[in-house]
Amino acid sequence: MNDPEVIACGFSVLVDETTDSKGKCPIVVMFQPLNSHTFPAPLIGGFYHELTNDERGTNNVDIQQVIFETCSDIGIPLRSIRNMTIDGAGYMKPAVENIQRFYPMILFIWCFCHMLNRLLVTVSSLSEFADVSSLMTNLV
Repeated sequence: MNDPEVIACGFSVLVDETTDSKGKCPIVVMFQPLNSHTFPAPLIGGFYHELTNDERGTNNVDIQQVIFETCSDIGIPLRSIRNMTIDGAGYMKPAVENIQRFYPMILFIWCFCHMLNRLLVTVSSLSEFADVSSLMTNLV
C-alpha cells in the first residue's frame, strides 16, 4: 500500500479466528480504507494465516503478531489503523489492548454479530426462551 492519501485517512481492521478439529487456528485479517467515496468502502483482501494450536493454545501474543506481520507485509503502517473489530474471545481483546499501548488512538470494537450470539446464548439458557429459533423468528 503506497497511496499516501489512503494511508493518511486510515483503515478499519477486521480480525477473526477459530480453532478447527485438527488443532489448526486459521486467522483472517481484512482491511477497509476509511477514505473511500463509495459506501461501503471496498475491503483490501482477506489475508489468511494458520497457526498450529500447540499445548499453550492460541493466545493474544499470536494474534498480535499476525496483525503486525500482515500490516508489514502489505505496507499498512500501524499508526494508520483507526479501529479493530474483533470477536469476544478471551485472547482477542488483550491482543488489541497490547497494540493500543503503542498506538493509543486505535479504537476497539466488539463485533456486533458475536455480541448478538452471546446475548442469544444467555437468553436461551432461560427456560422461557430455550428455543432460540423460535425466539429469533418472533424477533424478525
